[in-house]
Amino acid sequence: MDTQIPTSLSPVRHRPGRAPGPRTWWNPLGVFGAMARDPIALFMDLRANYGDIARFRVGPKLMHLVSHPDLIHHVFQEKGRSYTKGWDYVFMKPVLGNGLLMSEGDFWRSQRKLMQPAFHQQQIRGF
Repeated sequence: MDTQIPTSLSPVRHRPGRAPGPRTWWNPLGVFGAMARDPIALFMDLRANYGDIARFRVGPKLMHLVSHPDLIHHVFQEKGRSYTKGWDYVFMKPVLGNGLLMSEGDFWRSQRKLMQPAFHQQQIRGF
């Protein structure tokens, strides 16, 4: 990967009840620079370095990357109504767009219905 998490972002010691992630207390922007350059590489590096749930900061916002399929299923299907997107998602839309990840409500449902055929078992086997 071209964009790596800077080596100066050392891992946080694991504390019970807190996901691990890069230590960015000294940087008020957190991982904003890495996210602006290449968000996919950042997310892949967070997954590789910190596991299925990674905790990180983008500016003042604390975020969590969930990357294990069972945990994603829990967040989006089992408990989807418990997790809401706040007003601060407006900040993330320029980076991530207005697709399935960022949308909500009726627009999200219509986007999901459009995407669902691409994830059918026969389609995935073709990949």
